[in-house]
Amino acid sequence: MRRNAAPSTTARRARRAGLALLGAALATSTTLLGAPAATAAPAAVSASMGCDSEPDAFLANNGTIDCNLSVAGSSSYSVSWSTNGRTIWASGNSTRVGCSYGQNIVITATVVDRTTGARAGDTSYPACVTSGVIQ
Repeated sequence: MRRNAAPSTTARRARRAGLALLGAALATSTTLLGAPAATAAPAAVSASMGCDSEPDAFLANNGTIDCNLSVAGSSSYSVSWSTNGRTIWASGNSTRVGCSYGQNIVITATVVDRTTGARAGDTSYPACVTSGVIQ
């Protein structure tokens, strides 16, 4: 028997018939199953924060900063707060932070949509307002 011999006519017909059956089976299964459903991208969630500072009523060189967070694009979300890289134990869309004269404050709020996992955040750099100056 020679190498690379051409297949016999019967073998070619059998192979064509097998390929035709396979193609028909694939076409039927695709028709029955349909195309895979498209996956929607997670809905966008957005966060916007505003902060106000006021002097402490009793301590001249201290103040407080109140921040409120507005969230859009999600009905079920969680919020985490941090200041200068440290977690603030606050619940909800507002927090209050104490500050001292001349202190640099960075407040960050992060929102996570509980349904989609989409994340958003906002950062504020409020000045600490006090009623006095350290002498």
